Amino acid sequence: MPRQRRDAPPPRRERAGRTVLGLPWPLPISPVATSLLLALAIVGGLAWWFEGRFETPPAEAAKQLLPYKADEVQAMEVRLPEGTAAFSRGPDGKMTLGGPPPTPTPPPPPDATPGPVTFSPASRAESVVGQLATLRIDRTLPEASIKLSELGLENPKTRLVVRPKTGNELTFAIGELNPEKTSYYVRREERKDTVLVSRYALDDLLTVAREVVIGPATPTPVPTPFPTSTPR
Repeated sequence: MPRQRRDAPPPRRERAGRTVLGLPWPLPISPVATSLLLALAIVGGLAWWFEGRFETPPAEAAKQLLPYKADEVQAMEVRLPEGTAAFSRGPDGKMTLGGPPPTPTPPPPPDATPGPVTFSPASRAESVVGQLATLRIDRTLPEASIKLSELGLENPKTRLVVRPKTGNELTFAIGELNPEKTSYYVRREERKDTVLVSRYALDDLLTVAREVVIGPATPTPVPTPFPTSTPR
């Protein structure tokens, strides 16, 4: 009976390398492992594109008055000498006024003349929150060279309290305007520093708050001059 012969496998250096679609695979790791790593990189890139790219870098966040986005603001209070205007975010994600809901306005008849479009204080507060979330600090004042009494911050008449959905509330004392009338002196009470902030977004917020507390300003009627008689 002839002796059976079993061929030994070729040495490792002589074995055929990995191939993909009939072409030699040049990398030391397998094509499957490479595909998994590529898939993870794609998923991470998509996550950054849809979420991470909207995150504010820490250096830019330090220059903003509010360190979070507008939709992260859960409640806000504006404390004025005349009273307090409170806003909070409702279940629908929109800002609402504190207290009972307002009485809905009945729809006008079809033949009525359209009146001017007006927005509710809550809708305007929502817009102001968006402005505050992007409001940048003009300058941080050196603590050693300022007097809070000269800036209207020793006993401030106006305070802004912002409560985020998560985290601690922030309190801002609003003082006087700077000599150029372009910025407010604002004291960040938690950080115990004083900054200059552009007046325009804060003016909008204070206007809305005063309308909530004392009602909208009534325009002063312009007196109608008496008609003069023409001599005959």
